[in-house]
Amino acid sequence: MLPAAFQYLFHKFNEPFSQTNFFHGYRLYAVDCSDIHIPTIHDDKETFYRANDDAKGYNLMHLNALYDLMNRRYIDAVLQDSRNENEHSALISIVKNIKCDSIIVADRGYEAYNNIAHLENYDLKYVIRIKTTAGIAQKFNIPVNKETDFTADILLTRRQTNEVKSNPDKYRFLN
Repeated sequence: MLPAAFQYLFHKFNEPFSQTNFFHGYRLYAVDCSDIHIPTIHDDKETFYRANDDAKGYNLMHLNALYDLMNRRYIDAVLQDSRNENEHSALISIVKNIKCDSIIVADRGYEAYNNIAHLENYDLKYVIRIKTTAGIAQKFNIPVNKETDFTADILLTRRQTNEVKSNPDKYRFLN
């Protein structure tokens, strides 16, 4: 069965269910990922893993799912071969289908300026958990080894003008 058939069935199954519960007028969605063990297929190079020649081996797929926290159901999902997983492209694929006022809650795997730019372009609100010692956090004065919430007002750009270069606290350059 083709993956597109599963996508079609998933969305058709969800259509009749109402989405009546909101969080202060917003849909409240969580996005996260997980590896899924699938039946063993030794010839599938994209999903098959073996620790050594004596090991039996196993197959994995990578699931990125969007869950409606207020209505308690999955809204969308992207399934990827585990060797080619890309949480960033999965998030972008998922959020482009959201058509209502929403807040997206995402875990550390989704921390990236490009993801933030896409969420902004789709006019979505978001909360993204970030690593405190690497990535986005390096550009902000965040206390190390202490949990904290912060709001960052930054401009994402692809331009490398003198204005951008001289204001690193205001601008973040996207590759």
